[in-house]
Amino acid sequence: MPVYHFRALNNLGQEVSGTCEASDRAAAVCLLMEQEITPVEVRKDRQISRSVMPLRLFKQVRLKDLALLCRQLSVMVNAGVSIPDSLDIVRKQGNRGLREILDSIYKEVQKGKSLSQVMRMHGEVFPRLLVNMVEAGEASGALGQVLDIMAVHYEKEYKTVAKVKNALIYPVFVGAAAVMVVVIMVVYVLPVYVALFQQAGLILPVSTRMLIRGSSFIEKYSTGITAIIIGLTAGCVMVARTGGGKRYSDGMKIVFPVLGSAYTKLITARFSRTLGVLTGNGISLLKGMDIAKRVIDNLVIEGYLTEVQKDIEKGRGLSEALEQIRFFPPMMIQMVRIGENSGTLDNVLERTADFYDGEVEDAVARLAALFEPVLIILMAAVVAFIVISIVLPMMDIITAGAL
Repeated sequence: MPVYHFRALNNLGQEVSGTCEASDRAAAVCLLMEQEITPVEVRKDRQISRSVMPLRLFKQVRLKDLALLCRQLSVMVNAGVSIPDSLDIVRKQGNRGLREILDSIYKEVQKGKSLSQVMRMHGEVFPRLLVNMVEAGEASGALGQVLDIMAVHYEKEYKTVAKVKNALIYPVFVGAAAVMVVVIMVVYVLPVYVALFQQAGLILPVSTRMLIRGSSFIEKYSTGITAIIIGLTAGCVMVARTGGGKRYSDGMKIVFPVLGSAYTKLITARFSRTLGVLTGNGISLLKGMDIAKRVIDNLVIEGYLTEVQKDIEKGRGLSEALEQIRFFPPMMIQMVRIGENSGTLDNVLERTADFYDGEVEDAVARLAALFEPVLIILMAAVVAFIVISIVLPMMDIITAGAL
């Protein structure tokens, strides 16, 4: 999404500045107003959106770093160490990117600003969930407890993402190996035999002629093909960054065969855990919904949850409203209904998140197990086609020599 620079006044009348991401200027103003900040100037960043800038990769805090930061701060705050002193200690222990961010936060906190205010000024780095939870902890005097909760939250998120990545390593490796084998055979092995076949003056089989023509085409137009692939990839990425493009890609994630089911479970786990953490720490259901739907980072589902918010404002229960959008699994909705009836919605949501985290791991493991044989069979078929296309003419050469 586009990045907007802003200057604004907080509820103490102090001027603050920073950046935020929004679909348009009006949305950016609404976002600031929701954070109880009065905009003075909001202007669009004329440069490329930060979401596609390489520098963002270095500024963004990883889940592992967020978990470690929250854990370290919670230990020190619970031990009675002041926020400035805690930040001073933590900033000397983080990695380079995190240390630079914490240096800036430390200087602002020393000037009298609260931790949540400064984190909000670095909205491109710290998730809204963490900023709002820190603000709630400061208001309730339970900042150490809130930071401990957020540390657990990000640790679980990190473990889930790590398990998903680990499960996909082998299929990706097999796929890359298959591509390399084909490239090596077509680029280095095939030309040697082509020259031999041409010298022999044989009538080549259809498969061999197809392979030779394909190899010649790739060799002749390799630069153009590479440019087209890079251009198409860059174009797809840029389109996916626009509002309409992102909405389309987000919708495809939901309905894509096989993968859609795993993605739905992942979203269910993330939404349940986020909303459970928020409602369990004194944040209203409507405000919690507003934060949780943005944490999901899917425009289609965000639209669904906006409808859920409207239904809640009309007096409907959360489970009834979620049932109307027909996205979340029936079990999750039943668990929410039980939590509402028993007054333990936050606990039920966190337990539901734990359950679906396990479901995501199982689904990814099954997908990985499915992809492995498919990739191996595909690689074997391609290599077999190349080998047969070479062996058949070689047999003709040997037969002709024998005769």
